[in-house]
Amino acid sequence: MNKLITLLFFVTIALTSCQNDDKPENLPQIQLKTFSFYKDLFHLPIDSIPNKIPFLIKKYSPFFELFGSNIIHIGFPEEKRFGLLLQQFVSDYHMQTVYKDIEKTFTDTKAIDDELEKAFSYYAYYFPNKPIPKIYYFHGGFNQSIITTDSLIGIGLDKYLGANYNYYQRLGLPEYQRIKMRKEYIPVDAMRYYLYGIFPFNADKDDVLSHLVYEGKIQFLLDKCFPNIHDTIKFGFSQKQLTWCEKSERSMWQYLIDKKMLFSSDLMDIKRYTNDGPFTTTFPRESPARAAIWIGYNIVSLYMKKNPTLTFEHLMDEADAQKISQQSEYNP
Repeated sequence: MNKLITLLFFVTIALTSCQNDDKPENLPQIQLKTFSFYKDLFHLPIDSIPNKIPFLIKKYSPFFELFGSNIIHIGFPEEKRFGLLLQQFVSDYHMQTVYKDIEKTFTDTKAIDDELEKAFSYYAYYFPNKPIPKIYYFHGGFNQSIITTDSLIGIGLDKYLGANYNYYQRLGLPEYQRIKMRKEYIPVDAMRYYLYGIFPFNADKDDVLSHLVYEGKIQFLLDKCFPNIHDTIKFGFSQKQLTWCEKSERSMWQYLIDKKMLFSSDLMDIKRYTNDGPFTTTFPRESPARAAIWIGYNIVSLYMKKNPTLTFEHLMDEADAQKISQQSEYNP
C-alpha cells in the first residue's frame, strides 16, 4: 500500500505540473547508482560497529568520510575515537527511533530514484561533459538535508519525514521550514544543491540583481530538469504564494527599482531577497520568502528565449547579470 501511495503521489505531481513546450528529444539514458547507506549502518550489530569501519570505508568511501566529518561531526575514520563515537550515534535511543520512522516512511526510494534519474537525463543532455553523481541516502540526526560534491549527492531522509513529524516540532523548527520537509521535495532539493555546487555564484558584481539572476539561473535549470513537476515544488512556494508572485510581479519589480535595491551590495539586502523565512520582509506578509527569485527566474527565461542559440553552459558562465537583465528586456 505504501508503495502505491508513493507512486500515485509522484504521478499526481506530473499530472498537475506546468508543461514545458520545448522538451528535448533523444535524452541520454542515465542509470543512477544509489546506495542505502543508512540501512547498512543501522543494521550493524551495535557491538561490531568499531570493527566494521574498514567495511564501511571500502563500500562507501568517499561518502563515509563526509558522513563522519561533515554530517554527524565526529571526525574522520582514522581518528582514534571515531569508531566509539559512531557506535554512540547509532545506539542513541532517539536516533534508533528516527531510523524506525524512516523505515516506515520510506519503504523504498524507487519513486525518488526514478525522478532523479529522469532529471539527470535532462542534465546530461544540457551538460554532456559534466559528471553524473552517485546518490547516498543517510540518516544524519537532523544535521543535514542534502550534502554534495561533484561526484555525489547525500540525501538525509531524516529531514523529510513530514511537516507534522513530532521530532521537528520538538526541535522547535518553524512551520515555513517544516512544510517543505516532505518526501516530494527530495528530488528538487537534491538537484538544487547539486547545481549550487557545480555552478557556484560567479558574478562581476556582488549585488542584489546579481544574486537574483544567479538564483534565476538555478530555477531555470530546475525547470528544465523537472519539466513535469509542479512549480510549487520547484520554487518551494504554496499555490497561494505562487499566485501572489504572478499577480505581484510588476509591483515587486517596481519596488526594487524605486528603492534602488537592485544594485545594492549590502549583505542584509541580498539576504532579504534570497534567504528562506516566513515571508519576504519588504513585501506583504502574503509573499513567500525568496519572492524576488520569481523575478530572477523570469529574467533568465526571457534572456534564453531571446538568445535561442545560447547553450546552458554559456548561460551559467555569463557573469554579467546586468547584461542578462538588459538583453532579456524584462518589463513586467
